[in-house]
Amino acid sequence: MRWNKASFALLLTALCLLAPASAQALPRGFFGIAPQTPIDAKDTSRMRSGGLETIRAPLHWGSVQPTRRGGFNWTSFDEVVTTAAEGRLEVLPFLCSPPRWASRRETRLPVDNGRQRRAWAEFAGAAVERYGPRGSFWEEHAPGTEDPLPRLPIHAWQIWNEENFFYFTKPASPTRYAKLLAISSRAIHRADPRADVVIGGLFGNPKQSPPAAMDAADFLDRLYRVRGVKADFDAVALHPYAADAADCGCWSTACGG
Repeated sequence: MRWNKASFALLLTALCLLAPASAQALPRGFFGIAPQTPIDAKDTSRMRSGGLETIRAPLHWGSVQPTRRGGFNWTSFDEVVTTAAEGRLEVLPFLCSPPRWASRRETRLPVDNGRQRRAWAEFAGAAVERYGPRGSFWEEHAPGTEDPLPRLPIHAWQIWNEENFFYFTKPASPTRYAKLLAISSRAIHRADPRADVVIGGLFGNPKQSPPAAMDAADFLDRLYRVRGVKADFDAVALHPYAADAADCGCWSTACGG
């Protein structure tokens, strides 16, 4: 499996938060990783032996609903969740990448019109209904079925990825992203009232200027100015891209919203 600095974003962020020896025990799922290639049982075994508990993985809307009237095909993400569950690892998905029928560009947030907003909400809600605590995936793999799996439902959902950086989001707009958060939060909580909504990992300090990119701190500051946005998320994620834990700062993938 190939590893690069993006692979260690969650791990480095977690390490940044390690306090002195007197600190309280870390919560379950604190250490995680974002693999850059498909993983297998050997990989998950190695992850578990290294103390990792969570896999961050993209859930591409375009992959599961390539046509408007074709319904949802969860096959590709089922494989991710199956491999993780077999390795007793939890999955932290980030919802992203609209299909061409919904948006001309994968990097444009689907908030421009009612059709986009409704379709995104249906996708987000369907994902929770598939993999959340009462999800159909877990019913299909319950004890006594042909292919039982350890029950590790998804409780936290990241919305998009690096929404402050042009490579993933054009334009980088806190107000547009606030709209996506509001739509996502309503849809996710209808399916699972206890779910956590997480801001997609922010690029710490991109070199470009708005609207191409925005420093994470500036983006978050402007996002907080949007009325009512605090009710639409539970945690903030950051991609520090640091060479080592000492340089990654004090941002948390679990900062309260």
